Amino acid sequence: MNIEYFFQNPMIPFPEGYLVVKNKKHQIVACNEAHQKLAGKHEHAQLLGLTDNDLPWRSYANLYQMYEKDIMRGRQYSLRLPLIDVSGCVHQLYIKKRVILDQHGLIAGTMTHALSMSSSENEYMVTTQFAAIEQISRLKDKRLFKVCKRLLLNPQCDLPIEQYAADVGMTSRSLSRLFKSELGECFSQMRRLIRVYLSIPQLLHGRRPSQVALDFGYQSQASYSTVFKQITGLSPGGYVKAHSHQ
Repeated sequence: MNIEYFFQNPMIPFPEGYLVVKNKKHQIVACNEAHQKLAGKHEHAQLLGLTDNDLPWRSYANLYQMYEKDIMRGRQYSLRLPLIDVSGCVHQLYIKKRVILDQHGLIAGTMTHALSMSSSENEYMVTTQFAAIEQISRLKDKRLFKVCKRLLLNPQCDLPIEQYAADVGMTSRSLSRLFKSELGECFSQMRRLIRVYLSIPQLLHGRRPSQVALDFGYQSQASYSTVFKQITGLSPGGYVKAHSHQ
C-alpha cells in the first residue's frame, strides 16, 4: 500500500500494538485506534496533521523524528524507547520503522509499528541489561515512579538522591531502599542505566560518542564508554556495528 491509500483510509484496522503512518514532514497521515488512545484524542481526525511535538510524548519528539530521517535515508535499525502517554504513564516500546512510498514509487514518509514491552505477551522482548528500566511502567509506588519519570525526562541531570527524595517527601535512605526493593538497582545505577538506554538512539543515528557523552552528563568520552561497556558488554562503537544494518 502506498501513502495515497492512507490519505483515503486514515483509520488503520490493525489490533496489534501501535501503528502510525507519517509523511516526510513527520505529520500523522493515518494510525490505528491504539495509537489514538495513547495520544488521548477522542476523535481520530484530531490526530491527522500533528507531529510528535504536538503529542504527550513531545519530550522524545526529536528522537523519533531523527529515527524517521535515518529510515528515509536508507538506514535500518530498531529501537527500544520510552513513551509517556496523555495520562502520564510510561510505556517501554519496541519500535520498528520502515519507509512508505507514494504512487510513483518515491519515498513519501514512514510507517511505525511499536509493541509495548510492558505487556505480558511481549515480555520475551525485554533485554536483560535494561530490565529494570522496562519495569518502571509497572511500579506501584507513586513516589518512586515520579523519580524514575524525572530521570527519564532529564537523564543528564546530576542532582543528588537527597534532592529527588526531598521532592517526593522521603529521606534519601528510604528512597534508596525503595529503588533496590522495587527495581533491583540502586539510584546511581538506575541513572547510569537510563543514560545509556537513552543514548543508544543517538549513537545509532551516527553521532560521535564524545558528543553523546557530553549530552548525557558525562565529563569525558572515556567515562561514558566505560559505563556503556559495563552495561552492554560492548563499546559504543562496537554496539553500533552490532546493531546497525545498512
